[in-house]
Amino acid sequence: MSDFAGRGGWWVLGQGVLLVIVAVTLPWDVPAPGWLVVVGAAVAVSGGVLAWAGASGLGVQLTPYPEPTGGSQLVDTGIYARVRHPIYGGLGLLAIGAAIMARSPLSLGAGLVLLGYLAAKSASEERRLLRHHHDYAEYRRRVPKRLIPWVW
Repeated sequence: MSDFAGRGGWWVLGQGVLLVIVAVTLPWDVPAPGWLVVVGAAVAVSGGVLAWAGASGLGVQLTPYPEPTGGSQLVDTGIYARVRHPIYGGLGLLAIGAAIMARSPLSLGAGLVLLGYLAAKSASEERRLLRHHHDYAEYRRRVPKRLIPWVW
């Protein structure tokens, strides 16, 4: 198995393709009611903040691959004390919020598919984290939400 496949590169490639699909299906020229723009912006900004907090919390351990980097330590502070995969949840919320602002059913569908895909990617990552970090099972019990704090 190649290093790309072994580290979970196909998950990363699929994620990238879905993000591109969300982006190219956004019809930014469609006028939306103000309340819809506010709702979509709130969801998108919440997603951006969640993803940023997750990326910042990982620091140098940040990688797009589901395979933990060698010598990495389990991060269970900051946003990781509330949710186990905030970057994935944040990306999904960002895509869904943008689709709501743009009034795009196609983008909304792609955003929901992206969120489901990231949930599956996180499940694959969790199996790897269980092998890599002896205390991951306890962390998972302590932090039951996987993608979005207080929700999922």
